[in-house]
Amino acid sequence: KSAKMLGDVLNGGPFRPGQLFALCENLGINLAVTNEVFINRVLEYAEDRAMAVFGQGYWADHWDYYMDMIDAYLEIFPDVEEEVMYDKPLRYFFSTATVKPRSEKYVLTLTYDAKSKHVLQLDSTYYDSEKAEEQQAFLDQNTGLLGIEAN
Repeated sequence: KSAKMLGDVLNGGPFRPGQLFALCENLGINLAVTNEVFINRVLEYAEDRAMAVFGQGYWADHWDYYMDMIDAYLEIFPDVEEEVMYDKPLRYFFSTATVKPRSEKYVLTLTYDAKSKHVLQLDSTYYDSEKAEEQQAFLDQNTGLLGIEAN
């Protein structure tokens, strides 16, 4: 019964490696191989699925962030520039948030000592209902999560 439950998890949707180890422990499954061998075998057949919601971590779709990563990679592997730029799909987080124009997110306000003014960025994003509607086409019917095809 425990093996069936583990199989259902492996075949049924998203999981994190730590969840698999915790499940094995909770079900009393003793692995016949080391944890490293087990997880490497699982990952050979697993499908990578980005799982995030707006507000978690750094937005990988920030163009500057991607360019910094690409520049750093090309410093090490300059001979693969054409392949990286044209032959590899570049995944990103398809957020329902949109960044407001500068004219709407910056305010000029007094400093804490009221002796001068400084610029603050406030409420720089908004929920974009058009993006949310577009995301619906990429929902995974098995999990209800956004599929990586949206990237």
